[in-house]
Amino acid sequence: MTLSKTEIEGIVASEEANAIGFIGGGSEFEKKRTKLLQYYKQEPFGDEIDGQSTVVTSDVQDVVESMLPSILRLFIQRKAIARFESDTVEAEEEAEEKTKYANWVLFKQNSGGLILHSMLKDALLQYTGMVKVFVDKLDSETFEKYKGLDRQELAKLRADDDYQIEEEEEQEDPGVDGRKLFSVRGVRKTKNKKISMVNIPPEEMIINKDARDFIRPRIIGHRSPKTRSDLVLMGFDKDVVARLPADQGTISTKEGAIERRLEFSPTSTEGSSVDKSQEKIWLGEYYMPIDVNEDGIAEYYKVFFAGNEMLEDKPERVDDHPFGVAVPIPMPHVAIGSCPAEQTADIQFWKSTLVRQMNNNIYQTNYGGHAVNENVQLTDLLTPRAAMVVQIDGKGPVSNDIMPLVSQSIVGDILTAVEYADSAREVRTGVTRHNQGLDADSLNKTATGFKGMMDASQQRMYLQAVLMSLNGITQLMEKIIKLAGRFQNEPTQIRIFGKVLDMDPGEWSSNLRCEIDIGIGAGDRNEKIQNLFAIYNEQKALKEAGSLMVDEEKMFGALDEIIVEIGLKDAGKYFNDTSQPDETLKAQNEFLQQVLEQFQAQQQNPLAEAEQVKADAKLAEVAFKQDADNKQFLMTMEQDKAEAEQDAKEFRQTMLLKLTELESKFKVNLDAEQAQVVAGQFAFNPQTGRIDAAG
Repeated sequence: MTLSKTEIEGIVASEEANAIGFIGGGSEFEKKRTKLLQYYKQEPFGDEIDGQSTVVTSDVQDVVESMLPSILRLFIQRKAIARFESDTVEAEEEAEEKTKYANWVLFKQNSGGLILHSMLKDALLQYTGMVKVFVDKLDSETFEKYKGLDRQELAKLRADDDYQIEEEEEQEDPGVDGRKLFSVRGVRKTKNKKISMVNIPPEEMIINKDARDFIRPRIIGHRSPKTRSDLVLMGFDKDVVARLPADQGTISTKEGAIERRLEFSPTSTEGSSVDKSQEKIWLGEYYMPIDVNEDGIAEYYKVFFAGNEMLEDKPERVDDHPFGVAVPIPMPHVAIGSCPAEQTADIQFWKSTLVRQMNNNIYQTNYGGHAVNENVQLTDLLTPRAAMVVQIDGKGPVSNDIMPLVSQSIVGDILTAVEYADSAREVRTGVTRHNQGLDADSLNKTATGFKGMMDASQQRMYLQAVLMSLNGITQLMEKIIKLAGRFQNEPTQIRIFGKVLDMDPGEWSSNLRCEIDIGIGAGDRNEKIQNLFAIYNEQKALKEAGSLMVDEEKMFGALDEIIVEIGLKDAGKYFNDTSQPDETLKAQNEFLQQVLEQFQAQQQNPLAEAEQVKADAKLAEVAFKQDADNKQFLMTMEQDKAEAEQDAKEFRQTMLLKLTELESKFKVNLDAEQAQVVAGQFAFNPQTGRIDAAG
């Protein structure tokens, strides 16, 4: 036994009618949301009196806009908004791939910054921020024409399922007799898919009133206005769409939509159109457990519902809904809690009333009332202005005809009450005047007291950021990975962090948890940077001392945190991550290249340098030989000189002996001086090797 289509429609209609977000089903909650939008836009309260002050303070807007930048920065300041964690070594690589892929889908395939901004702002202002994650079919058509095709090329084009021929022309080949060529014109249809994300307006969200969370409530979905043409393009049967009644709820009953779309008249209906194809129909895309096969166990189904009718023959079986919902201030045991705007709204009304009364008191003090009689010209009195003249017809003293009514100034008392209202707002929301800009009073606060107030306000905002990440953003990232594993059934390439990565989502098997680290901690940014630098310096000291307590990977982690807090986001632009093999290899290659360049600078041409070394060695050898020869020559010269001197000495002695013999023979007497002169006229000549006359 299975439920009939009519029975399923009855179940869906019953759940829809009692859900928050359906027209009439959650009207009180819709009024709250509308009221908060009106307060944010500083619209009149509706109790204004003509001639009295109508000022509306901006407390709700101030709180939302002050919290939003700080909370948003916590998410988008890092390279990865979220990380998938593994409990086993085997799944670590898969966890890293999922982290990179999910962040790539959010920020590269979709406008992640704008999506998160809208999600967080909706949550701060309207209780919930909902984002839908789905696979979007990106079908496109392009006109293509070809000329000069032969029969084989034409047959190949005809067999292409993606190309539809619209015109075909046969021609004679001018270069070959009897050969036919073809010209073709047609349309190529390209089918692509991608994971898309879209923000859902809070008033279009559907959830059962007693839901305790957004994991798998009794009904959750998106109810939005569509034209009949939209429904046909979505693939629904044309006959079914044609019989649906138009205007399933007027825009006047969706008060939140009125505040967002001021160009519409509150009394106009969304379905009114001359063109029937443009008539509006509220389409519900609902996810809910239904026991279709009546086995006593409800399975999860997706149902498209409009006009109390299911648009398909049977619901689609699914295992999860596609929505991620952020709630800034959850309440235990209920899905929708509170939000900063709600905590501020009554203070805005209270403060606006006080400021109005203060303005009215100032008006009365500046232009006080008068008690008059019939002698006073009321037209003069009813036109208050500086140095005005009032005409009196009486003849007696003026005091008999007109008497000022003195108004007592209460501005000081009202300002005290306004100050109390501001203090109450700060306590409730954590948004203080000190983190919106210093005023004269804040400059007089002690440093310790001021820091304490800042820490307390930051902790409140950090807490809301943590809660929205846990109940909203982590859901988005996990749903991205689930969809990728289903539709991405072949390897793909993505470019992230400046690198091209290959991955195959179809091979992912582990069910890994997603975690978001938003850098929670007390203190302002400068204080965090100083603390991180202190940690890094301590790491460096331990590393230099050879301690095993720190390594380069941990030191890079500290530098990465410093870069994030500075606001530069990607530490990889400034430091190499040693945990990444490619970055380590690149750094090593760069180091070796530097060493090579230094060597080449010293040795510009290795071959020429080798020849120079050989030449220098040869020159050194020649110089050494020449030096040896010179030394040998000098030694020979010294030896020859000594021998010559000895020969000359012996020659002179011989000559003196001969002269003595001659004196004896010829009976001649020569004195010693004359004999020495004669002997000195002869000397050894080293060039000839003979004794020659000296000089």
